[in-house]
Amino acid sequence: MDLRCPPPRLVRPVPVDPDGRRGPTRGAARGPGWRRTGRGLYVPAATPLTVEQRILEEWCRVPRAVVSGWAACRLYGAAYADGIDARTGRPVPVPLVLPPDDHSRPSAGVRLVRQPLAPTEVTRRHGIRVVTPGRAVVEAARLAADPVEAVVAVEMAYAGGVALPEWAQAAADCAPPRGLRQVRRALATAGVRSCSPPETRLRLVCLELGWRPLANVDVLDAGGRFLARPDLLDVERGIAIEYDGADHRSRARHIRDNERLRLLRGVGIEVVTVVGGGVLRTADREQARAMLVAAERMGPPRLGSRRWTYAERWTPAADLLRAAQTA
Repeated sequence: MDLRCPPPRLVRPVPVDPDGRRGPTRGAARGPGWRRTGRGLYVPAATPLTVEQRILEEWCRVPRAVVSGWAACRLYGAAYADGIDARTGRPVPVPLVLPPDDHSRPSAGVRLVRQPLAPTEVTRRHGIRVVTPGRAVVEAARLAADPVEAVVAVEMAYAGGVALPEWAQAAADCAPPRGLRQVRRALATAGVRSCSPPETRLRLVCLELGWRPLANVDVLDAGGRFLARPDLLDVERGIAIEYDGADHRSRARHIRDNERLRLLRGVGIEVVTVVGGGVLRTADREQARAMLVAAERMGPPRLGSRRWTYAERWTPAADLLRAAQTA
C-alpha cells in the first residue's frame, strides 16, 4: 500500500437552488440524481463516498468546525488514516473541533471536541479548515482507542509525511492537558521508519520484551550484496521479523517471500513470520511474543562469525520532509 494518498477529487455539498444552476431544484433534490449529505445540502448521487469526501461532507454540516485527528492526517495525505476501526472494520467518527461557546449538535458520523484553537493552529487543506500538521498528529494519538493504537496513529502519520516529530512535540507542549499522557507516551515511543500498522504493533511487542529492532533496513551479505529488507531486524539477536498480510497470498509474492527467507537464513539470520490478524488482539500479540521468545532461545550469532551487515538506505517520509524544509 502506498503511504501517501493522491490529491482527492472532492464535490462540495450545495443547497437547493430554485433556478437549478448552483444546486438542485427542490424537486430534483427529492429525486434519484442527488444525495442528501446534511440539512439542506446535496451532492450528485454519483459522487463517490471516498474517505476525503466523507470528511468534507461531515465538516460542511458544522460551519465553524475545524477538522482534527485522523481526518486531518488524511487530508494531509496519510494513506493509513482511513477512518476505519481496524478491529471492527466500521467507520469511526470524523473528529471536529469547535469553539467552547458553539452548541452545534453532532451527527452520528462526527466526534465533536470543544476547545479553543489559536489562529496559528488552523489552516486549510483542499479548501477545508484543518488543524496544523503537528496538532493533527497529537489529536490522532489523543483520540486513539488505546496506547498501542496511539503509537500506530503517530507512526502512520509520520509514514505519510504529515509532520516531523519535533512539530508534534511542539504541538503537544501547547495542547490541552486532557488525554495528554497517552499522547506523550506515543510520541516518545514512535519512530519514523514503520510502513504499516502491523509493523508498528510488532515493534511494540518487541519493545515489551526489551528488544530494540530496526524497521525497514537493508540486510547485506559480507560482500555488500542486497539480500532483503525485512519489516524488523533485531541486530543483537540476528532475528528478522516479518508480517505477512493478505497481500502475501498470491503465488508470485509467496515465491518472493520464500526466496527472501532462503537468503536471510543463508547468512545466519533467523526469520520469524507473523501471519494475518494485523496483530490487533491480545491473543495475536501473545502468539507473536511466544514466537519471538522461541527464536531467541536458539541463541544470538557469534559476532566473529557474522556473515551479514545492514544499512539504512531507504529514506522515510519524515526525513524527506525535513530535507524539504531546509532546502
